[in-house]
Amino acid sequence: MQTPGMNPEQAMMLERMMQMQQMQMQPQQPPMGMPPQTPGMNPGQAMMLERMMQMQQQHFAPPPPGLPGAGCGGPPKENGRPGSEGPRQPPPATGVTISDHEVKVQDPSGRVMAEYPRYATFDAAPFPASIQDALARAGFPAPSQIQQYCWPLAMQGRDVIGVAATGSGKTISFLLPAFSYILERQISPSDPVLCVIAPTRELAVQIQEESDKFGRSSGVRTVCCYGGAPKGPQASEIRSGVQGVIGTPGRINDFLEAGQLNLERVCKLVLDEADRMLDMGFEPQIRKILAKVPRSRHTMFFTATWPPSVRRLASEFLHEAYTVTIGNRDELKGNQDITQIIW
Repeated sequence: MQTPGMNPEQAMMLERMMQMQQMQMQPQQPPMGMPPQTPGMNPGQAMMLERMMQMQQQHFAPPPPGLPGAGCGGPPKENGRPGSEGPRQPPPATGVTISDHEVKVQDPSGRVMAEYPRYATFDAAPFPASIQDALARAGFPAPSQIQQYCWPLAMQGRDVIGVAATGSGKTISFLLPAFSYILERQISPSDPVLCVIAPTRELAVQIQEESDKFGRSSGVRTVCCYGGAPKGPQASEIRSGVQGVIGTPGRINDFLEAGQLNLERVCKLVLDEADRMLDMGFEPQIRKILAKVPRSRHTMFFTATWPPSVRRLASEFLHEAYTVTIGNRDELKGNQDITQIIW
């Protein structure tokens, strides 16, 4: 072992001394002011060992920030040249990466479309500037597959069935088109125009967090309604006026029955994880909610599985719907291969 600054003889001596040191379990305590001493060495050898080890540490120490080889010592320049801010390093993707041949888009008759437009980049999507700014702040590298193929349909007001694994990025597949609709028409907070139904409190809260991230800075207000929490604060938010309501079937029905929530203005309806809601026995509550929503609504329906019971519900609640399937989802229960990170 040879370290720069040593001749071969010194390097061999260092190696021998280190071997001697490793053979001893407990080093002796040196007198005050003396260097650490290992049995088998005299004080002069111990001092030489200490000096050689210092030389080795200096050689292998990382360079200080700002010097060549220091990694992230300073902001990168545009196109990788140091000195200006340039593009951010992207965080992990929020969607499942699936090749294009695993994406299937069907028209309302069930015919598989050979070609279909998609928004392969965020810039390609015709979202208002405030939403594009929020996407830039989030730092996502690119839209997920479900986003790329659902957004063109949603922006045209088409009913959509999205069959994709849990964690594939479905949330902003439905939130951003709805927010664009609200912003372009300058819809003020009042009774909601967007209603998102989710099976669990946890999912409803997650959707609300994404709503705050992408909508709050643009002036889009949503309220999250779920059981297991006091109704008072949720009811107060509804009374103060919102553009959207996000919640579980039970709590939304509670507010409807109490006359505290009016869904007559809803024109954007989303059923997220519809298969789970059926499995949990929420079909009666879903029907009660939909009875309060205008039939002329635009509906988006997301599910991780596509069994007959879910198909029946979709055929009843949607009109002339397009179906976007990501991978083979006939019996899939959810994506177990990814970890979703919310930024």
